[in-house]
Amino acid sequence: MAELYTKDFRRVDHRRLAWEETGQTDQRRFYESFFGIGCELWARIVEVLACDDRVIALSWTVHGRHRDGGGTFEMPIGDLMVIEDGLVHSADVYDPNDRDVMLGRFAELVKRA
Repeated sequence: MAELYTKDFRRVDHRRLAWEETGQTDQRRFYESFFGIGCELWARIVEVLACDDRVIALSWTVHGRHRDGGGTFEMPIGDLMVIEDGLVHSADVYDPNDRDVMLGRFAELVKRA
């Protein structure tokens, strides 16, 4: 999956309990962590807040079943991604309830283009 990201890709988590900042070479470890704790994983887009030809702000939820114990889980995520030439250049992660912050960041990124 690392080939879906540019070499200078950065994921910055703005949530209160944030993950560490990651780059393109960290993506394998990032996805392995999901598959390490869960199985039967699937994602559902909840809402696209804003989108143009290169930037998208959306909320989505990862669903799955814990490998230990088998209980189900849901992880809601707010995501803002810059995608160009079919590759993800950056991702900003937010609490999905931080809509105004996500839309503000979207406006910043669209203005830069």
